[in-house]
This record gives sequence, C-alpha cells and structure tokens, in this order.
Amino acid sequence: MKILYSRYRWFFLCCAVLVLFDIVLWHYVKQMPYWGDEVHFVGTIQYFGHDFSWKNLIHYNEMSGPLPFLLYAGWGHLVGFELNDLRLISLVISAVTYLAFFGFVAGSLKNQKAACACTLFLLFHPYMVGFSVLVFTDMLPILASILVLYAMRYNQPLLLFSAGVLGLLSRQYFVFFLFAVGLTYLFRIVSRCQRRDVVMAASIILSTLPLCFLAYAWQGFSPKNELNNLYMDESFRFHPEYLTLYILQLSVYLLPLIVVNVKKIYGSLLPWLIAVACSGLYWIFPVKPCPAAVEASFLTVGFFHKFIKFLVGPVAEQYIFWILFTVSIPILVFVVKDLYQRLRSRTYDIIFAIHLSLICFLLILPCSYFLWEKYFMPLVPLFTITWAAFYLASGTKNTFPRID
Repeated sequence: MKILYSRYRWFFLCCAVLVLFDIVLWHYVKQMPYWGDEVHFVGTIQYFGHDFSWKNLIHYNEMSGPLPFLLYAGWGHLVGFELNDLRLISLVISAVTYLAFFGFVAGSLKNQKAACACTLFLLFHPYMVGFSVLVFTDMLPILASILVLYAMRYNQPLLLFSAGVLGLLSRQYFVFFLFAVGLTYLFRIVSRCQRRDVVMAASIILSTLPLCFLAYAWQGFSPKNELNNLYMDESFRFHPEYLTLYILQLSVYLLPLIVVNVKKIYGSLLPWLIAVACSGLYWIFPVKPCPAAVEASFLTVGFFHKFIKFLVGPVAEQYIFWILFTVSIPILVFVVKDLYQRLRSRTYDIIFAIHLSLICFLLILPCSYFLWEKYFMPLVPLFTITWAAFYLASGTKNTFPRID
C-alpha cells in the first residue's frame, strides 16, 4: 500500500482535489438559475430529446455542432431534462477531461508532480470552472483535443478519427487543431514517409467527413435558423480586431505558465524590438465587442474585459489591452522561433503540432461570426503542456524539448 501511495501520490492528490472541487461547485450551482447560453442550450437539448429527426438536425436553432446536444439529450432520457439533471453530466465530462489531461501530462513529461500542478491550473481556470458544471458545449472539444494528443503519442488512428469527429461535431472551429495536426503528419510524410503517418493523416481527413456531410445538408457550416440569419453578415471574413484580442490573451489566460518561463520568452532583445514595432497595430484594431454582441446588449468580450472595464473604466481599459498586446508579442515570437527550430531539425512532434495550432487558430478564428474570450480556451490545456515541458527543460541543454 505504501509503495502504491508513493508511486501515485500526486494522482491521488489530484483526484481528492477534483472530488472536493466538484462537491463545492455543485453546492453553489444546484440552486443557481440558468446562466448565459444555458437558456437556449437546454431548450435545444429538450428539442432533440423529445423529437430527434433528420429535419430537426438540419434546422435546430444553434450555431455549433449537434453532438453535445444529442449527448445531453441521451442523458436526459436516463436521468431527466431538468437543468440540474443536465448539469450532472457536465460534471462527469469535466472529470473525465481533467483525469485524461493528468494522465497525458504525467505520461509525456514523466513527472506526476508537474501533471498535478498543470491539472490544478486547468481546474481553477476561470472559464474552466463554468465549463465544469454548466450546460455548455465547450468541454467536449477540450476533451477531444486531449484525446488527439493521446492518439498522436500512441499512434492510434481509430482514436484520432473518433476524437476528430467529437471535436468537429461539437464546435466547428475545432478544425484549427485538426488542421495543425494534419500538417504535422504531412511534414512527417514528406520527411520520412512511414506507413503509420499516412494512416494517421488519413484518419484526420476521414474525421472531417461527418461535418462535411452536415455542411452539405445545412448548405453552410451551421444550421439554417434564426441565429444563422442574425450572424451571417459577420462570418467568413477576416476580422483583425479579433486577432488583436486572441493575441493579447496569451499573456492573460496563460499568465502563470508565462511567469515560470519568463527568461526563455523575454530574455533577449529581439522579441522586445518586434513587440514595440508591432504595438501600434493595437490602436488600428482595438478590442471591442462585435456588432452582433452589441445588438445582443453585450458590451464586453468576456470575463477579463468585464473585470478591466469595472476596474479602470472604458477609456483606460484600452491602454491596459495595448500593454497586454505588446507583452504578448514576444510570446508569439517564441512560438514561431520554436516552430522554426523544429522545422530545421525535422522534429515534428506533439509540441510542434501544438505550437502550429496557435498559428492556425490565429488565422482561422478571426473569421468567426462572433468575438468572445472563451473561444481561446481550447489552447489553454495545449499550451499548459508545452510550457510545462519547457519549464522542466530549464537548466538543461535540451532548450527545445520534445514530446513524441
């Protein structure tokens, strides 16, 4: 028993904190009314639960993929369709996600203490707290991204296919991560042309087919409904001000991970010169709610924006965002530098895929119909893994660590 505890003590600690976290969280939310998107998400779940048909699948009144609503509807048939009944499965999905994340970090970095620290950081992240228990659709794509990493590490094409389908049919913008992973395997094929890389690349392509089929039926990338008509003018064009927000979030929602790697990121003059040169772009494309958000009476783009507006007011908030945008540029430079180093050494590993996913994210997400901070969240667990790897490599010759 002592040997078992000694070997897995950080896992047991993580599980204990997770259980306590869920108990406390449930105590606070079980009497809480609908929060944000829960109002219409629960309605859509009940809609599918009471009448699942092809017609409903084509015209349900949401912009995101149908899989979370179908999953919650199946749960509703077993437990019930009341708000708290549906919140229970959110706790289950989040627990599976956190434990899967712990397992991947512990196995990849060979360090359970680091895995525990990373999992706790993720667990208490402001947005993840809400995703953990509320009837939202955001946790499933995060789980899918972790399963993709497992598939890459253990060379499991079926798992890669399943995770790709799960992510894309939950949130269409998950394509940014699959695209990065697909490019990673393309580089591997060009570099060494192994059969397993071809099979994995084929799995990624096949995982897009269910969404492609629905897109054909929808005649677009979301169902034909009232929301689609409302947001149609804002989609499928690049919004530079969206890019501004997502870049500055690198120094906001990854702050503890940046602090422990501060010398690696900010330790030379070149990133600061680039940051100063690019900082003026913020005033050309400042952060502001998109027109659809303003029409819906949202005057901020998320929790942090709301906090800053409350703290300093609407004028000074722009100067704070400008500073954050400027200090985030060296982080982006560091990621690009690492990608360049891995390209030169032909190190097409998991860290390469994760860092490439940031570039794909910054190219794809600004084309979205809506601007919101939480869309950045799928990057948080991914970069938690890479920043932990770089921190553990501090003081060694392995400046650019790898995760196969």
